[in-house]
Amino acid sequence: MVGALDEGMTKICEEHGIPTLSIEANSIKNRGAANLRFDYSAYKRMAAMKVQFYSNILRLGFNVWACDADTAWMAHPAPSAREAPCGGGAQRHSCRREQAPFVNEYPMQYVDILTTTDCIDVEGDTKGGCWHVDHNTGLVYMRARQGVLDFTAAWKQKIETTRDVMIRDQAALNLLMREGFRSKEWEPPPDPQGRTKARPIYKAWNDRLKIARLPLRYFANGHTFFVQRMYARKEADGSDHPPPFALHMTYQYGDSSKFAYGKRQRMREARVWWVDPPSYFSEGRYLAVAPEGAALPIDTLPNSVTTAEAAGRFNKEDSHLRETLRDALGLATALNRTLVGGAFGMTLPFDCPADHILPLVGWFEQGVAFREPGFLTDPRLSPDIKSSWVRVDAPPMSASQARDALRPYEHVRVLEFKSTFRKFCGFEDATAGASFERVAKAVVPYHRTFCAEDWTPESCVGPRKGCVPFYAPCCHGSPGRHFPCVYLNKPPDFKGHAISDRPAFCPAPDPHGSTPAVHEERVVDYPDLSPNPRSRQFHKIVDDFRKKPGRKKR
Repeated sequence: MVGALDEGMTKICEEHGIPTLSIEANSIKNRGAANLRFDYSAYKRMAAMKVQFYSNILRLGFNVWACDADTAWMAHPAPSAREAPCGGGAQRHSCRREQAPFVNEYPMQYVDILTTTDCIDVEGDTKGGCWHVDHNTGLVYMRARQGVLDFTAAWKQKIETTRDVMIRDQAALNLLMREGFRSKEWEPPPDPQGRTKARPIYKAWNDRLKIARLPLRYFANGHTFFVQRMYARKEADGSDHPPPFALHMTYQYGDSSKFAYGKRQRMREARVWWVDPPSYFSEGRYLAVAPEGAALPIDTLPNSVTTAEAAGRFNKEDSHLRETLRDALGLATALNRTLVGGAFGMTLPFDCPADHILPLVGWFEQGVAFREPGFLTDPRLSPDIKSSWVRVDAPPMSASQARDALRPYEHVRVLEFKSTFRKFCGFEDATAGASFERVAKAVVPYHRTFCAEDWTPESCVGPRKGCVPFYAPCCHGSPGRHFPCVYLNKPPDFKGHAISDRPAFCPAPDPHGSTPAVHEERVVDYPDLSPNPRSRQFHKIVDDFRKKPGRKKR
């Protein structure tokens, strides 16, 4: 059921047959930002309405799975008729793999509220629940009990009466949960079936509530799902890890006041966004970069590596990425193709989500035509695109040279370059060159610093290594009282005019106007051993959470 904050959402739900309840939201209709999160006062008012929405459903006698709109569900949280109750040992493991609801495992039936967490330590969460980390209200399970109704009333009041505009639903819940919290585990009655406890239970809110944590391995957050990719790991017995029930889009960047670009793009990359129409995967012509050309060769670092050394290696990779991306963008613009890329195939030490290293807002707001990493290996990709794929090796070229040299491949759906590193020499047309410079400067550079807590500056003198006080500020502070910074390299040059401001890596224009030689390559196996010899494999494991029941996970 969707709680609709406006008439537009109510209409969408009705058109698609989605159960909905309208939420009286006149106080936030005239908000200042399209993305509500960026209008702090309106977001605070919405948080109170959200909690009231929960209370209304609880009063009807229903238990509530409350989730924010940025939550994706991979399985139904309720048991089906064919599922047996979870037992101990192998039977319990099997039941979990059949997606039985965790909230009904012993002794979770005694819990009033179960919350998710911002913890990213999956093993630590499995052992103890990561109770040192705040509760996250993006996904909460509440039972229709009087104590829970009393809590939701206090929760709403806390949001409304706290003057701090940043005290919304999550901060308010954590403040209440800490009242009288003693970290003392509550002991449930023994289980008649002899089952062991799935999770510890604690008393909170002045001992008025029993609370527990939903396990991180089944209720994933943005870091454990997209970066750690816990679902792709093997279990201790060698079996496949079951897919999580739900995913909450935390630990993510790239949103703006206009739209949640970053969250949608994260879901596209992970193939849990199934809203794009079939035309998204069947129309257009594309330009891609081969995996070995998009990243530098793997350079293993020793265990003793310092932050400064690791940041230096990152900067080396990052510089290669920015120049590769800049020229891929130039060639795609000159050839009127959609660029496939983002984070490319950087796998050191993980497949990096694009919003971690790219200014995604600029890509959307500048109107750049692009597709997410993994698009060309998506199972929804049209066979027409897969069967029209050519890989080329080309020298540095200007826009008109590229159009002439690549004219034989004009109707090829995917034109894959062996490399685009220092390959684009600009536009002959001054207006097009200026436009490219403006767009490239908005989408290629990215600003980030590394805090070198293990790096001792020369000016620092002390009896212990580092001699910077623990909890000292990073990057800025008095001499010897802050950790130094390692900065990203400066972005590459953006030279858009091939005549007046030609890049140094480009040869002088040929007075005879000859066309550069382009060589077509026929590759049987790519370095990543892709199952499709015509594709570049971004995800090493095929991620498909829309399988039919009973199908084994590949």
